[in-house]
Amino acid sequence: MQDFTNCEASICTIFNLDSSILESCSCIRRNEQTIIDVKLLDSRPACPECGNPITKIKGYVTKTIQHSLLADKKCVLQYHARRYICPILMLE
Repeated sequence: MQDFTNCEASICTIFNLDSSILESCSCIRRNEQTIIDVKLLDSRPACPECGNPITKIKGYVTKTIQHSLLADKKCVLQYHARRYICPILMLE
């Protein structure tokens, strides 16, 4: 496994990401396939329903993306997406 600083620049270039939004990043080679594991910084968006600026993290979902740039390669991107919940709408 490569550490964050070694793969950060390559991943940011390939996927056009700003390195300041990455929380963690790793590259793993498994069974002839490269797995790029990315987690973005917590941005805490406002609730789209009520506009409440305070949201809570409900959980995480790992999404596997086969990007078109990688279609001819044995490489996938795993993205850890946060799921948010509004504490106000939770009470209703």
